[in-house]
Amino acid sequence: MFNDTSMPAAMPAPASVSPAGYSRSNLGAVFWTGLKGGLLTFGGAYTAIPFVAADAVGQRAWLSRAQFLDGIALANLLPAPLVIFVTFVGYFGAGWHGAWLITQGMFLPAFMFTLLGFSTVERLIAYRPLHAFLDGIAAAVTGIIALTAAQLAADTLSQPCQWLICLLSIGLLYRFSAKWLSAALLCGAGLAGYLLDAC
Repeated sequence: MFNDTSMPAAMPAPASVSPAGYSRSNLGAVFWTGLKGGLLTFGGAYTAIPFVAADAVGQRAWLSRAQFLDGIALANLLPAPLVIFVTFVGYFGAGWHGAWLITQGMFLPAFMFTLLGFSTVERLIAYRPLHAFLDGIAAAVTGIIALTAAQLAADTLSQPCQWLICLLSIGLLYRFSAKWLSAALLCGAGLAGYLLDAC
């Protein structure tokens, strides 16, 4: 899924410069990528990563694998849902128009299902056989998230110091449950990566 290496790893271009793959002819494809991600994503933003990556990196080559991972990292630093990383992807596909369209496509299904099906969902909550169905979905989602984590690890953890940061983060998250811990870990890991690279 993360097999595209035709583009060099780089951070996104400044706002005044269009990304290398920018084309307004991509607008429809960008919106469809977001809509498909929104329709097929169950269990949270991590399950959207493979769907979006398959389109944006593998099939359409709007951005490189390294740039895609940069987008996920940046999304983790923002006070917003992780799925906001698609805005970053859309910018590479069709500039600011693409960033706006892919975001609308990603969030549209969730809002429509909630607004149009609220009363039905309320009745279904009390339907006991549905709980077993949802348990099965939860198990599949766990598998999808595990596979996504493995793919991200394979593409990101290439040096011993990166593995060390990863394992320390897992240990701290397992041991402590403070609300501020995730934000502190991201900031600390970013600083550690910068200092280790500078040495």
